[in-house]
Amino acid sequence: MASYNFGKIGHSLQDLKVSFSVNNLFNQNYFGGLYGTAAMSGDNNAILYQAAPREYFGTISAEF
Repeated sequence: MASYNFGKIGHSLQDLKVSFSVNNLFNQNYFGGLYGTAAMSGDNNAILYQAAPREYFGTISAEF
């Protein structure tokens, strides 16, 4: 994650902040979670979830 705070810009914008992040940067395949409760009645097998592929997120925030 990277972010930058531009501070006060003009008379009305304060604390203008831009953020950007990447999840699973190298786009690897792996198990992202384990759910231990049975999926069906009487089934005692754990369920493995594959992790999400590479994802990008961006945010812009400011105070007025």
